[in-house]
Amino acid sequence: MLADHETSPGSICLHIEAGVPLVKNYESIASIIFDLTAGTVDIAEGPPCEYPYHRLSLNDCLRRWAAASPSLSQGEVRRPERGLSHN
Repeated sequence: MLADHETSPGSICLHIEAGVPLVKNYESIASIIFDLTAGTVDIAEGPPCEYPYHRLSLNDCLRRWAAASPSLSQGEVRRPERGLSHN
């Protein structure tokens, strides 16, 4: 899917290039596609041209996430604080 190399260095799928300074060298480390209509998420655990996508149900992902975060499974919603902290 998201494995375009045609418009490098601005392509979707990027790889480390020899001779390019580290601060200007980029690499795709994963690719995630959400299909909200189908309720799925496709995940490639590395550059999408080298790693296959695995399809998961969004409901399964949310259940796993909630199970890993006990406060969320109890209905607690944490929102980030807004504004700057003045100490």
